[in-house]
Amino acid sequence: MRLALDIGFGHTKYAYHDGKQMIIGKIPSVVATTVENLDDLSSDVLEYDGTTYYVGNLALKSKKKDIIEIDDYEKLETYSPLLIAQVIKENNITDITEISCGLSPAHKDNNAAYKSAIEHFIISKNEYNFKISLLPQGVGAVKCIQGNIDNKNFSSMKGVKDYLIVDIGFNTTDMVFVFGGNIQKGKISKDNSFENTGVTVIAKNMQDHIRKEYDKSMTIDQCLETIMKNGFLHRGEWFDMTDVVAKFKYEYAKQTMNFLEKNYGDEFDNMEKVCFVGGGAYFIDKNYAKNIEVFENSEYMNVIGNLIFDNK
Repeated sequence: MRLALDIGFGHTKYAYHDGKQMIIGKIPSVVATTVENLDDLSSDVLEYDGTTYYVGNLALKSKKKDIIEIDDYEKLETYSPLLIAQVIKENNITDITEISCGLSPAHKDNNAAYKSAIEHFIISKNEYNFKISLLPQGVGAVKCIQGNIDNKNFSSMKGVKDYLIVDIGFNTTDMVFVFGGNIQKGKISKDNSFENTGVTVIAKNMQDHIRKEYDKSMTIDQCLETIMKNGFLHRGEWFDMTDVVAKFKYEYAKQTMNFLEKNYGDEFDNMEKVCFVGGGAYFIDKNYAKNIEVFENSEYMNVIGNLIFDNK
């Protein structure tokens, strides 16, 4: 059985078939250290290399000094086994033999190390061994479109052969070129992958604003949740941030489009479609140009494509 993953710096998205239907979901890409008796672990705790952790949503409830946010490649490689184990645990999956996962071309030099980190590990005395299919980030979105072309969500892509995928993740923005219906593998490179341009930009702006205006410290994940909910709850009081969120979204979208116009203006002019996917796609105005496409549930497109990817 295959488990598809999109382990991002903000959330870890997952997809699998339970025998009846495709299941998709996500957990925060966060861990937090905790002190536990290794011989009598709480059911909510995972042990990895002699250290005990809360993972995902429970980690966000921990003291800030104990929280470890996955905000760079080194942490991604170190803590991905915990995120994988948590997904398997929460979904009570017992027969995973293969993992299909994306990795940004910005980290292409780390492909072998990352694959090694997630293909075999031991957590809470459970040994995990997987066959790993590692895809460049953004390729899954192409597979999702091509494999679900009859879905009304992708009706606008019927007959489209030349298009650009702009995958705006939490940290990186990755480009995938499709000519004549085929992914241009030679263009999947560091030159077309940009770090520190993803949703983390708007999340850090919110983090600075809340620290300045409310004298409150928030993790990046908590700031992202504030953006998605247009506010935050603190000690029973709801703080409405609708106007601030709208301003930050507008500024981020403008900054993103200016960056893309500068670097990919010719492609914007010549491509049949420019498709925005990933969590950052929610901030893009579809009316910017007639060839721009933004899809429902865009943050799950990579992981869905990773699930249906045929590596034969």
